[in-house]
Amino acid sequence: MIRGGKVETLEGNWRASRMVVLHFDSVDKAKEWYASYEWKMAVQARQGVSVSNVIVCEGLDAYGVLVQT
Repeated sequence: MIRGGKVETLEGNWRASRMVVLHFDSVDKAKEWYASYEWKMAVQARQGVSVSNVIVCEGLDAYGVLVQT
């Protein structure tokens, strides 16, 4: 997990003021987490006091190999 720190947009119109990056073993695992009861409880706790965007993206493992779902 990575969070906090200064966010600077170098290109485009994204004006993020804070960012959190989570690592999962696969896109499917990320989607399982997103659908989980625990995440739904976190969403309920922050509704009305924050605005968020959640995305999922494939990445490379430590050896530079595309992580497959």
